[in-house]
Amino acid sequence: DVERDLEHVNDFANVLGGFEIPIDKYTIWAPDITPDPQEGIGKWTDAEAILEEALGMRRKLFGDDHPQVADALAPLTFVALHEKRFVKAEALARQWMTSCEKKSSNDWSTFSARLALGESLLGEEKYVEAEPLLLDGYDGMKDDPRVPSPAQTGRVDRKQEALLRIVSLYET
Repeated sequence: DVERDLEHVNDFANVLGGFEIPIDKYTIWAPDITPDPQEGIGKWTDAEAILEEALGMRRKLFGDDHPQVADALAPLTFVALHEKRFVKAEALARQWMTSCEKKSSNDWSTFSARLALGESLLGEEKYVEAEPLLLDGYDGMKDDPRVPSPAQTGRVDRKQEALLRIVSLYET
C-alpha cells in the first residue's frame, strides 16, 4: 500500500530530523536528508538507508526511467561521495545522469549529475574519464540561475564545489 509506505518513510524522517513530509499518492518524497559533514557517521548510515528505501519505492511505482527516480538518485550519490565510496557513487551517478539526460540534456540537474560522476571517477583515480565530466558539469552550471544557491539550500555551493574538484584533478 503506497500510503502505508509513505508513512513509513515519514517515520524515518522524523527520527532523523523531526520534520513532516507531505504525503500524496502522486509524489514520492526523495528526502534531502544528507547530514551535515560535521555529524557522525551514524547519521549518514541512517540517511542512506532511508534514501535507498525512497528510491526503491519510486522504482516500484514509476519504473526506472521516471524523473522521480533521478530525484531519488541524487542524494544517494552525494552520500556515497561523502563516504568516499567512489565505486558505489559512480554507479549511482551513472544512473542519475542517464535519467537526467532522458529528461533534458541542458537542465542544471543533468550537469550536476555529470559533475557527481566526474567526482566519483576522480576519487577512483580515473582522471582521463573524470576531466570532461567535471569540466562539462561546471560549464553547464556556472551561469545557470536555476542552480540553487547555498542560501536556498543551506548546503555547500555546488558551483564552488565543482571548481574545487577541477583544481584537485589538475593537482594530481
